[in-house]
Amino acid sequence: MTTLVGASACNRERVAKEGKVTQAQAEEYLRDAVHMSSEGVLLEPSAKGLTSIERVRFGEIAQEMRRPAAVCFVERAIQTMSPGEVEGEQAWVGVPEGQIKLRARVSVDGGVLATEVLDSGFDDEEMENCLLEMLGKQRFPESRDSFAYFVDVYYWVSLGFFREAGTERFAKALRREQAQAARRGLPCLRGRVSPGAYEISALNLFDRDGDTVVNRVERGSLDPEISTCLAQAFRAVKIHSEPDAFIRPAAMDVEFVVAEDGAVSFDDERWLELIELEEQAERERKKAELLGDGVDELEPDGFEDPGASGPVDMGPRGPAEPPGPSGPRPEGPAKDPGAGGGAKPGAIKPGAIKPGALGPDGSEADPQKDAPKADPSAPEGTPDEPPQPSERDPSTPGVKLDLSPRR
Repeated sequence: MTTLVGASACNRERVAKEGKVTQAQAEEYLRDAVHMSSEGVLLEPSAKGLTSIERVRFGEIAQEMRRPAAVCFVERAIQTMSPGEVEGEQAWVGVPEGQIKLRARVSVDGGVLATEVLDSGFDDEEMENCLLEMLGKQRFPESRDSFAYFVDVYYWVSLGFFREAGTERFAKALRREQAQAARRGLPCLRGRVSPGAYEISALNLFDRDGDTVVNRVERGSLDPEISTCLAQAFRAVKIHSEPDAFIRPAAMDVEFVVAEDGAVSFDDERWLELIELEEQAERERKKAELLGDGVDELEPDGFEDPGASGPVDMGPRGPAEPPGPSGPRPEGPAKDPGAGGGAKPGAIKPGAIKPGALGPDGSEADPQKDAPKADPSAPEGTPDEPPQPSERDPSTPGVKLDLSPRR
């Protein structure tokens, strides 16, 4: 009977096989984990009767070991990988992928005394040595019975999923990223190399988010500092994200041409300029639409928007003038009928008679005598204030009517 505790890419959380399982069940569990994920770690401690806390701790250790093991794979892959053919199809050769079973002998205090390889499917010896070195630095739970024990470690790794590899969409996106990287690398060659053509081969390894983890540039006849500069330019290449991916490789080839006058160019330079000009024109067109240009054009359905032929009169823009105060207005100084106005006898100018200027019998009203008496219960206010609508006036905008049942 045995206990398996592990962590893999198919399940981001810690996974533990509860209780005792047979060796056949453990091997089946391992096969399923390998088929479901591109990389992972499983631990099989020899200690018997592990508590739930110890199983959780072993699960945490398995999760922690995934990162340094992945570093071993990535650092080795960037050195050995290259595009090639396998059975007549485009593939990657020299990938340090495989499965391995290691054993760590643990002391009483949790330190690793020795490590060894029990079984390995890796063809790369450097990959095995890196994993053994990583395992030798690991700490495990202390022994409860003051005896040393051992832990079997299962590790597997491969490139993983890459759904859009070989598609036209990915090829076009990678071509643009490659051209932009070449444009960033122009200063690396300008004034530093002799005239001629220089072919650059680059390899980038991307994570699931599309960012470059590590890259390399085949410098050929270039100086090391120039290839380092170009590697920095190609490191900014980014591709689309894939949540289920582990490591996705992409190869890029660029040819730089250095003229006699020192000018540096690269293939796809004109193509990149045309693509950017088309995108800029499209942005300008959309901006013009948002700003209202071309409103008289027909809609895609062939109909015009209401009011497209001209502006619609929506009424006065400013607020209406407030009504004047009620009651008679004080009269100004009398004017000479013959002075400048030119008014004809018997003619009354419009608006000359104000409301309240005549009394009930038709005679001139006394402003103080005939003025309407103020209501004592009315709210006080200044004469220049416009009348405020009642809070219970249903015609006033924003009024909230109380429609609740009466109590």
